[in-house]
Amino acid sequence: MYVLNKIKWICFSIFTIGCFFACSDDQPERVITGTGGDAAITLRMYTPSASLPQATRSSDIDENKINEVKILVLEQSGSEFVYDYMEDGTQIQQDQANSQYTTFTADLWSSDDLIKLILIANYNDAFTSGLTKGMSEANLKSLLVDTFDPDMGGNLPLYGEKELPNLDSDTPQSINVTMLRAVARVDVNNHTTNVENIPKTQPFELRSVHVYRANNKLQLIPDEEAFVSNTSMTVKSPTVPADAAFRNVFSREEPVAVDAFTKIYVPEADSVTGSAQVDGAICIVVGGIYADDDKETYYRIDFNSGIAGHPFGQVLRNYKYIFNIVQVNDRGEETPGEASEKEEVSITATVQIWDEVTSEMYFGCNCDNNYLGISSRKVVMPYYKDAADTIYLKSTLPFTIQALDTDNTPTGNPINSPGQTLSNGFYTVQLVQDSENEYQLLLTTTGENKTDDNFSGKFLVSTELWQMDVTVEQETYKMLYRDKIVNVLTITSLRGDLGTSDGIFEDGISGVAMRKVLENANNFSHSGTVPIKGIIVHSFTNDMISSSDAATMAILAKMLEHVDVVHLPADCSPSLAASNLIYNWVMAKYYRVLFLGVDNEQTNSYLQERFTDDGDWVVIASTDFEMGVPYQDDEGTEPFFYGPFGTVNQGAIEVSINDGFGYNDGFRNLIPLLRILNRSTDNFGKVTHGVNPDAGVFYFGESEVTSSRGKSMSTNAENNGTVYSEFDKMMANLWAWVVDRVVIGIDTPVTIPAR
Repeated sequence: MYVLNKIKWICFSIFTIGCFFACSDDQPERVITGTGGDAAITLRMYTPSASLPQATRSSDIDENKINEVKILVLEQSGSEFVYDYMEDGTQIQQDQANSQYTTFTADLWSSDDLIKLILIANYNDAFTSGLTKGMSEANLKSLLVDTFDPDMGGNLPLYGEKELPNLDSDTPQSINVTMLRAVARVDVNNHTTNVENIPKTQPFELRSVHVYRANNKLQLIPDEEAFVSNTSMTVKSPTVPADAAFRNVFSREEPVAVDAFTKIYVPEADSVTGSAQVDGAICIVVGGIYADDDKETYYRIDFNSGIAGHPFGQVLRNYKYIFNIVQVNDRGEETPGEASEKEEVSITATVQIWDEVTSEMYFGCNCDNNYLGISSRKVVMPYYKDAADTIYLKSTLPFTIQALDTDNTPTGNPINSPGQTLSNGFYTVQLVQDSENEYQLLLTTTGENKTDDNFSGKFLVSTELWQMDVTVEQETYKMLYRDKIVNVLTITSLRGDLGTSDGIFEDGISGVAMRKVLENANNFSHSGTVPIKGIIVHSFTNDMISSSDAATMAILAKMLEHVDVVHLPADCSPSLAASNLIYNWVMAKYYRVLFLGVDNEQTNSYLQERFTDDGDWVVIASTDFEMGVPYQDDEGTEPFFYGPFGTVNQGAIEVSINDGFGYNDGFRNLIPLLRILNRSTDNFGKVTHGVNPDAGVFYFGESEVTSSRGKSMSTNAENNGTVYSEFDKMMANLWAWVVDRVVIGIDTPVTIPAR
């Protein structure tokens, strides 16, 4: 039902999607397009994200850009929809915070009937063919054909649709429309520089990319049967216009070597079989300088994933095909045209679909439709034991995996069945089968590399047609650490603090000995025992951290963004607001570390509550506390008592207390480091220092353990930062553990049980 009166256009917030419509019994005569209706509508378009191997998204703003949009309105007629009229979208605005969203407005006509809105964006010349009122939806979609332009840049054509039960001005609605790109994207990366010194592989300089036999037209809206389901904006097959033909080759070229050519757009293409796979399929031709040649030669790469549902030559809209060139075995053809007319030879590449999720398609030599593909020809593993990585392998042929010695000669027993494991020096390779022709190679390091150089080894994957070898390296920890700065925030004007940012200490009560150990170049520097760039100490006062003032807390929050370690001496008293900031900070990232001093129930009390199960508090006088003995034999203590600064001798640590000492025996998930050894049976064996490795918290029960006062750290440490005593060793090893945790940097939130 339509009305005579046209209501004023209403503009809503970019985040509020609404429709307002007016109704009456009068029905004006309307023309097909361009007049505007009585209902102002605001819609929000969204370029989709989906799970592989379906339609996916791009993170590039220009690829989501919408410069023009038309809204086609279809009304229900029997069991189908027919075309009624269309309007232009206005007030187009792309969300600056999330480029996947674009909002626009349009004046449509209100209706009591079920209608369908079809949105077409960046349509170029698709509307040169006349649309007729009353034409079927299928005919309409087949008419919306656009000329393919490889230089479309950020004006990618998009389509979306939405059914509405009515257009009623009295019933506001929220409308989001998912948009589907009508083209695919191709990126070509040169990875051969990562596989130097591999037999049969020579250096290759990427200079050009050429696309042959791309279609000259694209249909903006896929056929119904192309979709995965009737509720999904995801295609499983291409829609190619009936009158499409091959367009001329288009190219990207550079006079010097480049690492990649990106954002090459291609229309959808049908799969091909038989002899058409040579001269009737879209293909990519890459050009470059092979080995020591003095001129460019050319190689063909096909769209031939081997994944079910993705046959040879098929290209699907809204997919991103990433071709990674990982091996070039010989000179290519003299011209790109010659390469495009021959089967793919002398080059091996992988391709992955357009998404951030790791799911890959593989390409290899096209020989009787067989292939061998490997996702990576070189893997670099971290220095530590049990580091893991995965290589994805696809092969239509039986294969074996065998270790290579330093002369690249196969050695040892090969493996060829899922579940088998190959050991090759410092790492192992386990073969796991995912599905037919799809495998994982699970790599695991067997020990630490604390030598001066990287470990390096190879294994060979062989079929009757091809051989591919893979280089595995394990970094030395020295290379991993050398450019890392560890930033520490300490609270000053307290016993045991690490000094101010300008290196000033309060006489007699600071952590000067520990500070000097951290800054001594023999300990934590490029040339030191732990080869990092350095440790920088930043300062915050106890008065400030005790405050709940919003401005002060904003300063603390900003500082926490830039530090790896927070050091709270045992007589520190952070407010609840500050404690919440620090707790959330340490729990948000695995690699952060909190030094939590505990002297009594009041110091650091709010944080103690977060990390303590029910336990008994004990405060003892200095005469009760004489010696701390390391729990050297307990599981988990190895980094602290057998660390890079030496082995800590059992029973050799003495810690003298000035004015009493407090501890709680209920700290959660505790690895004990030191315990009390004295004449009091009540206190004997109580833990004074320990680590919660799950949360990254080091508990220390004496505010002056980082100074040389009494017998905590040595006078050598306080004089020049020399690691001398057994307690010096333990504390230096502790900081080495901190550096290790920070450098590895596993970026995952921490979870521990609630109290």
